[in-house]
Amino acid sequence: MLCFCIGRPFTFVEGEAFRELVKYFISISRHVDRVVEVEKARLLAELDKVHQFGITTDLWSHDSTGHSCITVTAQYISEWEVQSKILATRVMVESHTAENVKVTVKAILEEFRAERANNVFVIDNASNMRAAFRENTWIGCACHYVNLVLFHSFERKQC
Repeated sequence: MLCFCIGRPFTFVEGEAFRELVKYFISISRHVDRVVEVEKARLLAELDKVHQFGITTDLWSHDSTGHSCITVTAQYISEWEVQSKILATRVMVESHTAENVKVTVKAILEEFRAERANNVFVIDNASNMRAAFRENTWIGCACHYVNLVLFHSFERKQC
């Protein structure tokens, strides 16, 4: 065993309490797929009622694994309140070309029935992202712009 057994005898895993704990976690894991299925169906029913989305997408790298990931989030108004739902975070093994980003985001939007002709995309200012959504309405993410401004403002200049 790993971390929780450090400094403890290996017989720790043979105890009845440990076996009961493992059984409990196994019983929970058997229900996760069903919970995901139910919640996704609920979300799809909610998204079906929406006329237009603000779609935020970003590429990032996981600190520990180094995997490249893409996240797609949908924002919309429901009953006079802004809603924000993460539709998916997926590992993206393909190169980050505009076409690959476009295809990946389109597949996620189709999976969640959130593809609309009038969606507005919020993206960072990377050239591949701008190219991926050039046929759509898009705006640059203010947080990315502020981050760039601050980064360059505090950058040490070499004399």
